[in-house]
Amino acid sequence: MRWAVESRNTIEKEGDLELHSTLSLSLMFSYLEELDLYVQTENRLLLYANLKQLIRFAQKELPSGMSDAAVVKVERRWVASSLPDWELLQVINYVYARLFECCDSLACHLGSAIDVSIRQPGSLELLRERARHVEYVKLHGLKAVSLHQERLKRDENFTPPSDLLRHIQESPKIPSGQGSFEAAFEQLVEMAVATFNHYGHHIPMLHFFDESWRPIGLFSTHFEDHADKFIFWRHVADQIRNTQAKGLMWISESWVRKLDPGLSTPTRNLPIIGEHLQIVGVNSDGQERRTAFRIVRPPDAPPRLELEASESSDKAVAEMYFLRPAIDALRNPYSRVSGSPKD
Repeated sequence: MRWAVESRNTIEKEGDLELHSTLSLSLMFSYLEELDLYVQTENRLLLYANLKQLIRFAQKELPSGMSDAAVVKVERRWVASSLPDWELLQVINYVYARLFECCDSLACHLGSAIDVSIRQPGSLELLRERARHVEYVKLHGLKAVSLHQERLKRDENFTPPSDLLRHIQESPKIPSGQGSFEAAFEQLVEMAVATFNHYGHHIPMLHFFDESWRPIGLFSTHFEDHADKFIFWRHVADQIRNTQAKGLMWISESWVRKLDPGLSTPTRNLPIIGEHLQIVGVNSDGQERRTAFRIVRPPDAPPRLELEASESSDKAVAEMYFLRPAIDALRNPYSRVSGSPKD
């Protein structure tokens, strides 16, 4: 924030900031950013050659089960010489998010709320990707894709089904500012079970919370393949850094597959041996919770949930690699932003 003030003064009094621009390609084949391979250039004519080089490397050097889900990320980065470790538009997003947080906190303190027409900080991250012309090339099919996000307005006339409405009314109310990780997690588990029991399924839902466990963000998503998961959870990490969220909780149905130790089989072709509804929670203080239910689908009856005690443990959370980008962002909110080449 101090840099933002000093930069504003520089622009007003001296003209502009000294900026540097680079084109960067990175090969993503896991959730762990430290494993990415980077190629940088300032010449756009070399971009296609470098892209072919990374694709050939992945196809030759990675097991087929890994290369099938690999993605090459193509992006332009602008960096101010006065803040060399941060991408410039990421800084602007961060500054806006801090100002929004101050206004939102004041509105909440006064018993009010920010007008819905004011842009949420989370949506700026997608605008940043568009401004930098970020694209992803999936090795499976060599298809170019980009992130898309749509904000849905709440239907003021919607009334929850009677059984869900009754569940909501009977749930204990947590006074503002007195929330906790455990209380929020237990409430979401109960609501997830009630939702599944009513509809017979549960869409993926990601909740962000502030330090008082007040909800500050709610997202859903759709994955076409495993590569989408790499892209999405890296994006979640950037959202956490922007909003300075202190915790998240993830609700989703998931397939349980039999692993291939040799990594020669693409994930989509691994045999399915089960199906779960899982609720996972982590926060910036290191707390972790996971509750998993086995989904049972009788032939002539609605699906039902059975608690999987062996899967519902804190240890299981640490082993869920898709959460690693989010956990790193929660515990290191001021670390170098996702997409920055490592020294």
